Amino acid sequence: MSDDAYVWWKVVATSAVASTIVNFIANAAIKRWDNWREDKKETARRDVVYLDIALQLEDFAFRAANLIEGIKDGIAQYRAEQDDRHLQALQEIAFNFDASTEWDRVPAEVAVRAKTFPRNLERSRDFIFFAWRHWAELDDAWEYDAERLAFYGLGAIKFAADIRREMKVNDDHFVLKLAKIFEDHIDARRQFFVQSRSEDSVIPELAEQFKKEGLSVLPSSPL
Repeated sequence: MSDDAYVWWKVVATSAVASTIVNFIANAAIKRWDNWREDKKETARRDVVYLDIALQLEDFAFRAANLIEGIKDGIAQYRAEQDDRHLQALQEIAFNFDASTEWDRVPAEVAVRAKTFPRNLERSRDFIFFAWRHWAELDDAWEYDAERLAFYGLGAIKFAADIRREMKVNDDHFVLKLAKIFEDHIDARRQFFVQSRSEDSVIPELAEQFKKEGLSVLPSSPL
């Protein structure tokens, strides 16, 4: 091979290698860019689902707070006048997440926590019906329901706040004000609990919470 031919072949070979390297780097960069764009799209889709879950929880909290006020008014009227019309007119709150919620777009632990929430809410309602059938008077049953709404209303706000924190989205200040309503109601029932003689004086969720706080009911009266 002549010197000119060798130089020509070397240039071609070097150019081919360089071109391959450039193409490889370019393809890698394009793939990385595509992956980044897809990740951003997936994050955006996840955030839409996240926010939808948070808003549904906050909506429940709003409705729960309103019903608690209605229950308190109804109980006061019933105890003062033995008039149960206000209580009978109250509408219970049913809650479940929208069937269109795309659970596969959020982490499994978030989906499990969310799906457990309405199930526990319903189980608490079952306890109230059982109590009403066996020992609770009408006003006592509604007291239980107000406790249930305060306990799960506060839980809904905390869950929604966790989601907003994960998304780096500010909390809804109006929703945060609801937390005070729920906390005040729970605190009132805390005082009632320690002055009662039965753990059944409050719903099981609150009884468990109060016991974890080191509280207990009064000792039973001697027979």
